[in-house]
Order: sequence, then C-alpha cells, then structure tokens
Amino acid sequence: EAAIFADGAPSIPPEFPPQATFPNLNQAPGFGVVFQPIVTEDVYRYLQELQGTVAAGTYSIKPYDYITQPTDWSLAAQPSMSKAQIRTMLRVDASMDRWQELLNQASTPIGVAGGTMGICRRVSGSGNQAAYHAYFMDDPCAKNALQSGAQPMKSAGGGGFFQTVENSSSGKVMDCMDAMFDPVTFNGAAFGITTKRGAIGVQSTEKQPNHSVAWGALNYDHWGFIKVNGDRPSEVDTAKVDNIVTDGAYDFFYENAVMWNNACVNECLTAMQFIAQNAGTDETLFDAFGTPVGAFAINGVGPAGNVNGWNNAGNVFPVSRATHELNSCKGLVLAN
Repeated sequence: EAAIFADGAPSIPPEFPPQATFPNLNQAPGFGVVFQPIVTEDVYRYLQELQGTVAAGTYSIKPYDYITQPTDWSLAAQPSMSKAQIRTMLRVDASMDRWQELLNQASTPIGVAGGTMGICRRVSGSGNQAAYHAYFMDDPCAKNALQSGAQPMKSAGGGGFFQTVENSSSGKVMDCMDAMFDPVTFNGAAFGITTKRGAIGVQSTEKQPNHSVAWGALNYDHWGFIKVNGDRPSEVDTAKVDNIVTDGAYDFFYENAVMWNNACVNECLTAMQFIAQNAGTDETLFDAFGTPVGAFAINGVGPAGNVNGWNNAGNVFPVSRATHELNSCKGLVLAN
C-alpha cells in the first residue's frame, strides 16, 4: 500500500507520489506475495553444517567440493538465520562485516578473507525492497509510530569486506547471487563484483532456483531459500503455499494494492472499481499465475469473498485467512 513508501523510506524515487497526496488515493487489497531470503550456496552449506541439518561429514572437503559432495537442497535440510542476524547483515554494521563475525566463528569457508559478505537487493521504489525494509528494518513502520530502531538497508557500494549491489528486477537479483558466488563464470564485472562473496538476497518465492541440472551448468542456480527464525512457507517446492502462510504462522508476506486517484470519475471510476473488485480474486490469480507459487488470494476480497479457493481441474489457488488490512505496519489479522 502507499504508506509503505512513506517519504524517504525506503529512499523513494522522485516519480513516486509524495506522502501529502496519499489522502487523494483510493486503495483496495489485491493479493498476497510471500517473501523469503536467499543465500549463496557456500553460505547455505555452512549454515547447514552449523545447525546440523545435514549429517556430519556431508561436506567434509574444504574448500567445498560441490561435484562429489553435492548440496542437499531438500526442505528437511533447509538452514535458518534469525531475523536479528539478517537485519544486522542487511544494514552491514562496520564492526560485523564478515560472516565469521556474524556467525561468531573463528573462520568460515564462505567467500574469502574470513567470509566476505555481499548483498543483492532491489532498487529504491521496488515493492520487494519495501517489503524487506518493513520486515527486517522496521522502516518506515517504526518511524511512523514515533519509535526508535528503524534502520535503512545498506545501499549500493561497499567497504571493508562487504559489497551491496542494487538490482532492477528479481531476475537480476538471481544473476547477482550467482555472480557473488563465482564472479569469473557469471560475469561479475556486469555488477561491479570482482571478489567471491557469501551473499544474501532480497527475493519473493515465485522465483524458484533451478537445481535440477548438473552443478557447473550455467543455468544451475548457486543460491537457495533459508528459513527465518526456523520458519518457512511450507510446500513452496511443490508449487503451493499452504496454511503456514495462509493461516498467518509464517508472517513474511505483504499485499499488493490497487490504487486510483480521486480525480478518476465516471467511466474511469467504473473501470477502476471493476479492476479493484476482481484483481485479487482466486480465479483471476489462477488465470494469471497458473499453478500458484508464492502468491495467494486474500479472504474477503472480491465479489465471491475468496473463502475456499477456486478449483480448476483440481488446482486450488490458496486463500489467506491472514491480512494486514492495507496497513503493512500493522500486525496480522485473521479472518474467521
């Protein structure tokens, strides 16, 4: 919704309407988008070892031998980072700018020099970027509530052992992550990346990694999703978002909004009201996305109310009972 792009947070581009104009906007809920952080393959494996999600000795060769000891990408072995750890990394505190410091280890096989860090984020004005600002940095939510603690995410650039790259699309974030993992093979120069880094990325779950091809193939993705505080949106790998998201237990999701200006009247208003009423229905979303990955309808939206999910040849688009009610700084509300 508009409020998540409050002036100056997160670094709103000049073309975005100023906050003073928000009262002129009509808003209606669209559909939910599920987010989950991603990390490069070396970080993923090291977190698995630290947390015991893989058997001891699974990755016994350091530096990693990815071919004879392939990465276990199964959901059962998916590692986790705490929300506090991710927040610390995304803001890149100068006193904690290497993985060995963040993970409190004497050394790590991540990147080089004790764990060089990278961030593959989106540009200012991106909805994905705004979601990560709001969830991990309390930005702009803490500011709006006149509370302390809101922090901006590190913008493009670097210093010491870290580097941040801003990307114009989710696809570019994926490419950036591969370039952080191997800047020689994956054209790191296009991103200004010259040093191998263990990276974290800003991503939503409709962008799934390709691990079905042989390691070393150019279309193999050297990154994977991680849990947040031990939680994940379940069954994303089977192309469904189930009740861990839709019942609100996994809370890292935000809602797209349909907006139009009060100046829109007559035929314009009729058209916008029709779009607003139908854009977020489960049937419309199924037609747009096909088998659902990373998106869901919201209970109570649309003329049918999106109560049970829409079935087309056995495919049911998920419907969330949880909603932010067009206020992403507000706690989740569960429908009956």
